[in-house]
Amino acid sequence: MTIKVKQPICGITLKRTLILACIIFSASFILPHISLVGGYPNSSNQTPTLTIYAYDSLLNWGLDPTDVNSKVFDAFESQKGCNIELEYFTDVGAILARAITEKNAPVADLIIGIDNVLIHEAKAQDLFIPYEPITSANLSISAINGLDPEFHVTPYDFGFIALIYHKDLVNPTTVPNINNLELSDLTDPTVAQMLLAEDPTLSSTGLGFLMWTIGVYEKVLDKDWELWWNATRDYIQVESSWGDAFDLFYNPAVNRPIMVSYATDPAYNYLFYQDTSVGATVSHENDSNLAWLQIEGIGIVKGTNNLALAQSFIDWFTGKTVQELFPENNWMYPANTYAELPASYDYAIDPTTVTPLNDLFTPEEINSSLADWQDTWQRVMILGYTTPETTTTTSPSTYPAGFLIIGPLIIIIILKKKNNRVE
Repeated sequence: MTIKVKQPICGITLKRTLILACIIFSASFILPHISLVGGYPNSSNQTPTLTIYAYDSLLNWGLDPTDVNSKVFDAFESQKGCNIELEYFTDVGAILARAITEKNAPVADLIIGIDNVLIHEAKAQDLFIPYEPITSANLSISAINGLDPEFHVTPYDFGFIALIYHKDLVNPTTVPNINNLELSDLTDPTVAQMLLAEDPTLSSTGLGFLMWTIGVYEKVLDKDWELWWNATRDYIQVESSWGDAFDLFYNPAVNRPIMVSYATDPAYNYLFYQDTSVGATVSHENDSNLAWLQIEGIGIVKGTNNLALAQSFIDWFTGKTVQELFPENNWMYPANTYAELPASYDYAIDPTTVTPLNDLFTPEEINSSLADWQDTWQRVMILGYTTPETTTTTSPSTYPAGFLIIGPLIIIIILKKKNNRVE
């Protein structure tokens, strides 16, 4: 197995002007120089190579990541007599951005990590070949329906986005409502300045949390969701990826003891440190436990010349043997219902006690509104909340030449400076 680490071309902001600028600029430099590695045959009888794009935290959070990767990727290589070229990206948003630029000359055969929000853009871009694996009867039907019933991508794990916290710093004394937390409790500056979140235009975890805030405020409380972000914008710290935020969460010098992460993190803390010093909570609104459910999937890139091999890998990846590695290495629930859970999961939030906010959205609504939600988030974080009554519309023709490309880039730079990242 060959491992490469790639940086994103640009964040998957879905801001149309910025995406267009990134694609045009990147394609002009990258596409003419792409070497046909991985999924492309040559005239010799060389061993076939399966090129896989994945996020860099995939299966890398267990007690022995090297051993786990060997059990998943090396084992498949041995079984099929092939090579795997595994290319890591900082986040799934970066993978999707890269795949879009490469769609006319695809490099990857498989993409791992497309979730139940990003799937809509991926399908709109026609990136994947539908494939229903031989394991489909063993997979959670709710995970299948929640991700893609047409199997452009196949679910391999799922988990609720949650707020995790260090109990010694966050408890009923410092945060009185921590055991019955509402999202509005986080708008208290004293609490907000404890919070680490992820950029929803760059991070799938951050995007899940954005959907959480929209679901609670718009669908449950009948309020403008921008109000929550406006109230917290000057206090929370926003990181570009879950991994960056997670590192800071465990750095005492940063002093950010609350983080947007996953409901299984207390199980992680128990396995690694044999204690229960990390807690987790979802949103308690109108006597219901609510959170956003993230479902992750694997899909075959349209244009692959290793179709049969890619299909076999999905069968392998969603089979019981590999799926039982996910709970304590990816810290998500396995999609295969026959995979057994380890004892550490006794410390995770029981998913049966949480109602998914996902059910309040239609796929059509997410597909049509996602770009606007992300654009609005950027505007609120930079400029603050603007009521509809005071919003004015400016004709694009009144902008200086080049603003439609340069403007979004300036916005991203300003946003990053506001994050006050601790180096």
